[in-house]
Amino acid sequence: MKDCTKLIVFKTLGLSFVSLSALLVLGFGAIAETCVAANGASREGITICDLGVLPGGKSSFANAVSEDGSTIVGVSGSSQGDRAFLWTEERGMISLGTLPGGSESQARNVSADGSVIVGSSDTAEGQRAFIWTKETGMLVLDDTMMDIKSSARAVSADGTVVVGSTGGTADRRAFRWTNETGMKRIGTEELGKDSAALGVSDDGTTIVGRVDFKAFRWNEAQGIALMAPEESSVAFDASNDGTIIVGGMGPVYSKRKAVRWNKSGAGQDVYSNPDSLRSTAIDISPEGKVIVGAIDRHTAYIKRHDEDLTILGGLNRGDADFVSDVAKGSGLGGTIIVGSSTGYHGHRAVRWLLSE
Repeated sequence: MKDCTKLIVFKTLGLSFVSLSALLVLGFGAIAETCVAANGASREGITICDLGVLPGGKSSFANAVSEDGSTIVGVSGSSQGDRAFLWTEERGMISLGTLPGGSESQARNVSADGSVIVGSSDTAEGQRAFIWTKETGMLVLDDTMMDIKSSARAVSADGTVVVGSTGGTADRRAFRWTNETGMKRIGTEELGKDSAALGVSDDGTTIVGRVDFKAFRWNEAQGIALMAPEESSVAFDASNDGTIIVGGMGPVYSKRKAVRWNKSGAGQDVYSNPDSLRSTAIDISPEGKVIVGAIDRHTAYIKRHDEDLTILGGLNRGDADFVSDVAKGSGLGGTIIVGSSTGYHGHRAVRWLLSE
């Protein structure tokens, strides 16, 4: 099996507020990004790369990749606790730190060109949604809402629209944020007590997520529409203009199926196998032709329009008792996929590189 190793600069961070220019002058070590042929992939031409961990960490998870494929974001353990990270080929994995007073953070999503990152960090007042750019570093998304727990889950392609939820468990409310409006609820509380915005179209016009256990689509003109009013469901992402939505439908803990909803709201199975207990569609490409996700919580896949589903495989792991491969995002037309995989060294943030 071919093994290719690249030397990647590994930046470290010990501050709670930092810009990229500051990151670049804080000492560095070195780590190798190791790439091998994916173990268990259903076709040839798939390479998987272990992105490593922050210093002192044992595991890491990649949550999203920019559309140009240049920037990967997620969360890694470290000697200082869990930290949001960004990763590029040039710089390797960089900790984004925390909001002031915080001890842990997680990056959830990134804009199309990698310039805007969103997620959540704890603070002295509790968990708060953050927005990060290289010019400003990590900032509270809406400092007028510091008295309310919040988490940012997704961002539009140009970085101007952020969505997520405010409030605690079982009492969350979906929100939409822009610099002009601040953090505004979108009305999901009219349909249920607990809701979360989990995805947004690239153009920022369509928000998707869940109200209680029902998937929803929202836009300003039509308001909220439930995707599957009679079934338990969740929506995770939308295509560029919001016409195609992906998620899962069925019981939460068993027999949930990965689903693709079209503009009219009709659902189509992305993957259906009577021997599978659960599958979920997590991300869809802007043009709506590439879907990635997981089967039975431990098998990562990619599904291209009008092609059979492809199992991506995982890291080499020997006789590990439990393994999990999950695909969370795609870039460059589905030639770069990111997520996490269990390997010899534990659970790691990874990127899959697919040949044409």
